[in-house]
Amino acid sequence: MADDDIFKTAFRTHTGHYEFVVMPFGLTNAPATFQTLMNNLFKPYLRDFILVFFHDILIYSKSLEDHLHHLQLTLQVLADNNIFAKLSKCVFGVSQIEYLGHIISDQGVATDPNKIATMLQWPVPKTIKALSGFLGLTGYYRKFIRDYGSIAKPLTELTKKNAFLWNSQAQTAFECLKTAMTQAPVLALPDYTKPFTIETDASGMGIGAVLMQESKPLAFLSKSLSQQNQGLSTYEKKLLALLTAVKKWRHYLLGQPFVIKTDQISLKHLLEQKISTALQNKGLCTLLGLNYTIEYKKGKENKVADTLSRVCGQNWLLNSSSADIYAVSEILPSWIQEMVQSFHNDEWINTLKNKVSVQDPDYTMHMGVVRFKGRISVGESGNWRETILQSLHDSSIGGHYGINATYQKLKKLFYWPGLKQSVHDFVFSCSSCQLNKTEHTHPSGLLKPLPIPQQAWQSVGLDFITGLPKSKGRDVILVFIDRFTKYGHFIALTHPFTASDVAQKWNPHLVESSPLRALSLKISSSETLEKKNVDLTSLLKSPEQLLPLCLSLIESCSLSASEPHWLLATTLPQFFKPSSWVLRGAHVGGGVSRLSRKARWYDESTHH
Repeated sequence: MADDDIFKTAFRTHTGHYEFVVMPFGLTNAPATFQTLMNNLFKPYLRDFILVFFHDILIYSKSLEDHLHHLQLTLQVLADNNIFAKLSKCVFGVSQIEYLGHIISDQGVATDPNKIATMLQWPVPKTIKALSGFLGLTGYYRKFIRDYGSIAKPLTELTKKNAFLWNSQAQTAFECLKTAMTQAPVLALPDYTKPFTIETDASGMGIGAVLMQESKPLAFLSKSLSQQNQGLSTYEKKLLALLTAVKKWRHYLLGQPFVIKTDQISLKHLLEQKISTALQNKGLCTLLGLNYTIEYKKGKENKVADTLSRVCGQNWLLNSSSADIYAVSEILPSWIQEMVQSFHNDEWINTLKNKVSVQDPDYTMHMGVVRFKGRISVGESGNWRETILQSLHDSSIGGHYGINATYQKLKKLFYWPGLKQSVHDFVFSCSSCQLNKTEHTHPSGLLKPLPIPQQAWQSVGLDFITGLPKSKGRDVILVFIDRFTKYGHFIALTHPFTASDVAQKWNPHLVESSPLRALSLKISSSETLEKKNVDLTSLLKSPEQLLPLCLSLIESCSLSASEPHWLLATTLPQFFKPSSWVLRGAHVGGGVSRLSRKARWYDESTHH
């Protein structure tokens, strides 16, 4: 690191302040800076006998004697510039090596078996993100696969906005792509002393090409045509295929003659034709400066490129023998199955099914469940809407949260017209909330707000929830709330308890799990704690002994009504009260039972 920039890399841990003196990869410009360094150091040898990609150095030679000489030159450059190679990560004098996801040998370039195994084990995508991950992995090897664009077209169509609906066509394409990956050929290595040949073709829906040397494939190209390009004439499609291939492999073709073969005879005289279209003008610009010859090759002889240009339509997919179609079975919860069965005569649900039939992108149906933008549509039949509201508000995991928090939970899973109003009416009419909830209006008088923490676990709020029904002998909950992230820890205690009891619970639950060891505790006033039968004196008597990892002084202060642990202290009592809510005959207990589940519900709720 440059001396003037070292301070910019500073970071803090529980053991102190650190600064990098050697550039790490985590910095924004570190990769580009390091790659520039390596390129400058090995500039005399790049692409002569060495390739460098960040810290991966590949040395290639025609003989063992040359290889030893090249290795000596490379190591000398590293030594002169104080750069070290780790011996355990180096391989010397081999005829086959894995490099950037490829297996390189004297036979050519092949796919990495480990990457192929990952593709074969890839589960059926359930989301666009999972599908994009699969397409990204397979797309890295698309140059090995004939007709890749055609095979993957049903899958790429699903990545469009509001178009993800997994069907038999997508499943077949998914399996076909896996099969094609296992049959990827070994691509020959380019020999720049020999001429290159490009064979191109185009069909109604796609274009294809293959780069060859002495009839050996070096790379394949397959691409589906956009809706706009599908309306081009045959001549223009063939020209587009030619131009796309030349642009794709331009780095191979610069500085030497090459041959382009196409089954469109008129393209043979491209330079002699009158420019009448924008595509022709673009084509001449693309070909400018290249030493090429266009030859005519009959379509029946141009089999490889012709195959690459043929889009695998729906009929081909359904009749394909290259991959089996596997049924994907899923299990729906029994209550959802009961709900779906009760909606057979629901007028609103039947209206949504009609929207699915006309392929409205917002509505889908899977296993009989109608979904709106992925959320389960709940009809008016029966009392399912009220049942769902009860489960997300009245139950032991619902915690009688407010209107917004309940709505945020509900809208992630379910949908019906007027959902927010339904939540408002239900929560507003909840008798338990009306009887037990504390008024959160701003108190009168001047308040001294606490300073805003700058990072997680810098300042933690503490309070005790007492007077709860006993569960396994415990009737008190010690609450720690991180004031920065609002993340909460709930710890069960038994009344009466001592400062030693609190310390024993404090250490494993909070201090050891937090990234900081110096915490500033904000606790309720001593008057409030006395009302809860908490001995404040013993709690603060010897913080160095009882809370050895809490280095800052525990202070008592007057809290504003907006403090998270104070709000939680007023909310949790009804959260942990015994509930009479029963779900299918299973009583959901209250008190301090199922504390981890309730803590998770709190952490996943919306906080302000």
